[in-house]
Amino acid sequence: MLKFIKYKWRTILIVLGSVLLIYAVISVHQWRILQTRLIEEKEKVGETPIISEEPDIPVLEAEKEEQETPVSNQVQEAKQIKRGDYQRGEMVIHIPKINVNAAVMEGTTGTMLKKGPGLYEISPLPSDDNGNVCIAGHRTTYGAWFRHVDQLEKGDEIALQLEGQTYLYKVEKVFIVEKNDWSVTEPTGYAVLTLTSCHPLRSSRQRIVVRAKREKVTTNSQ
Repeated sequence: MLKFIKYKWRTILIVLGSVLLIYAVISVHQWRILQTRLIEEKEKVGETPIISEEPDIPVLEAEKEEQETPVSNQVQEAKQIKRGDYQRGEMVIHIPKINVNAAVMEGTTGTMLKKGPGLYEISPLPSDDNGNVCIAGHRTTYGAWFRHVDQLEKGDEIALQLEGQTYLYKVEKVFIVEKNDWSVTEPTGYAVLTLTSCHPLRSSRQRIVVRAKREKVTTNSQ
């Protein structure tokens, strides 16, 4: 009888574990489907981020002059939207080194971060010449978009694509702060991008922060 009871409980635990695993897989797949749809919508209108997949390959000066114009002029020519009008998927974040290509949600609530990286409610948009664009993302759940941000190093490229413009940033540093240290979201005096996520993995004890400086703005080809 005792053997039967042990066997029964072992079976129940195995079944329960299997159900939880299946649920986790379905949940991740659900958010991946949402992200894929949002990215595809951007690609349909020709808005694909312009970013060097091979940053060490030099660009000829003639090509450089043709592709780039001063940052201030590019931002002025871009279609402007206000932060309060931003809606999910209008901006895409692209980090080649860690294979991130995700639509950015309009906030950082639990519901939003389940669907993808989220733009801080206090964050400006990248068109702000001196703005600190702040984006949060999960590392271990709901798509885990920022799982490998700890692998980023100085000089790695990150692009934000919004309203026909690609804003190219290069990582300055990756560092750890306490979970209640919000100073990283404050203005820096120049255009930067700040990515935040929980640290270490599977813990919210601290935050890992990626700080990147804006290098240029490019108009996307249609």
